[in-house]
Amino acid sequence: MSTLRTELQDPRYAAMSDEQAAAELNTANRSRLRTLARRDLLLWAAQGERLVNLEEAAKGIRPVGIKRDRKNIAMAGIQLLTSDTAELNLADPLQMGLVDLLVAEGVLVAGDKTALVAAATETVSRATELGLGTVRVGEVGDARAQGGQ
Repeated sequence: MSTLRTELQDPRYAAMSDEQAAAELNTANRSRLRTLARRDLLLWAAQGERLVNLEEAAKGIRPVGIKRDRKNIAMAGIQLLTSDTAELNLADPLQMGLVDLLVAEGVLVAGDKTALVAAATETVSRATELGLGTVRVGEVGDARAQGGQ
């Protein structure tokens, strides 16, 4: 309840009724990056030549002159695709940075990254972002009463 109470202190809710505030909190209008599981990664890699490009980079075949550390990143990409428990969290700057390096080195193209980000993007409500589930009107009223509003 304290998370909801804190959220309702935001000025955007001040002029809203309990019904309006609950509706606003439950409206799916916010984008976030979800973690991609192995199945999602395989679906992404199966399109175009993404898997072949990662394999060739890991072997040092292409792009020509690929640096050793970049080959290592491509190898890690292959491991993501072959591990049963693999996950890719693009909200993690380190993991997104590895994808950026693969694009910068020519292993992947910008469109590959765009497709990966699109696969990871989901639309959620503010309530979901806050971990509240579906907020009911009565919960808004109770939280406001406890918060002194």
